Amino acid sequence: SMKKEINFGESLKEILNTRNIKVKDFAKSVHISSATVYRWLSNSTEPNLSALISSADYLNCSIEFLIGRSDDDSPFVGKDCPPLTKRIKEVMKEAQISSYALRKISKYDGAYFYNWEHGSEPVLSTLAELSTIFDCTIDYLIGRI
Repeated sequence: SMKKEINFGESLKEILNTRNIKVKDFAKSVHISSATVYRWLSNSTEPNLSALISSADYLNCSIEFLIGRSDDDSPFVGKDCPPLTKRIKEVMKEAQISSYALRKISKYDGAYFYNWEHGSEPVLSTLAELSTIFDCTIDYLIGRI
């Protein structure tokens, strides 16, 4: 079931507790600092795309479950994701949403895509917003499914 609201910190806390995973072990496994994980747990910062993918890969779950937007905790092994901008263009085509339409209904314009193509990464809230616009999961949006 898809829930629209996201409480990533709460969700991550629950998953780590349920699975008896210590913050420092989780942090080490996904190659980030424990301090960053504590900031996620308190919702004071949010993960970027690669941190989300490595967290979900490590926890063997969907990104939707990881962020608390789905209750389905069945094991999930993600595919290697294609370049994000290429994938989003495919999703736009499927949804029949042009770049012009996307700009009108959101704050995303060519500059975002340009930056993503050149090494900057969207954060969770951006991915969540785009997945809502395209009415799909984040896993689908990024080609992890």
